[in-house]
Amino acid sequence: MKPIMDGVWEIPNFLSPEECMVIILKAEMLGFKPAQKRSSGRYNQEVRLEETTILGTLAMRLINYLSDDGACQLQLADLGDLLECYRYDEGEYIAPHSDAHKKLKSGFLSNLTLIAYLNDDIQGGETYFSESKMPIVPKLGKAVIFKQALRHEGAKVLRGTKYIIRTDLACAGL
Repeated sequence: MKPIMDGVWEIPNFLSPEECMVIILKAEMLGFKPAQKRSSGRYNQEVRLEETTILGTLAMRLINYLSDDGACQLQLADLGDLLECYRYDEGEYIAPHSDAHKKLKSGFLSNLTLIAYLNDDIQGGETYFSESKMPIVPKLGKAVIFKQALRHEGAKVLRGTKYIIRTDLACAGL
């Protein structure tokens, strides 16, 4: 895990290209619907995946990344029980916001968000944090973990279709 800024970490190649394609295909088969929070600046489509196999894989990878990184003081306490898959077509974006804490099944309150980019054959769609002007460019399989209190946004997709997954994490050591 590579720190990008205070409270934001990046994991290159967190998902394989094949895993990304499987998630996209499952999400497309379920069918995307317009985002529920359009009034708050969310202009995209979404579908919720209750994929215990994928979530189990994510949890094991996170545990491995966190334990292999001696500089990282985070310990995974719980992972959300569903994946939100978002699709951003040309012209779609998400306005600056911070993520809400959610009570997870274990009773822990989430304090981090994990997003993973499922494709990178797009133009635009970078993630920006209000504290930094440095863009996080979508890269196939890359995961970004960040404190939920940090304001962030997804820039407008200029060409192509952007796919990401998102879930909540509860971690000790923050």
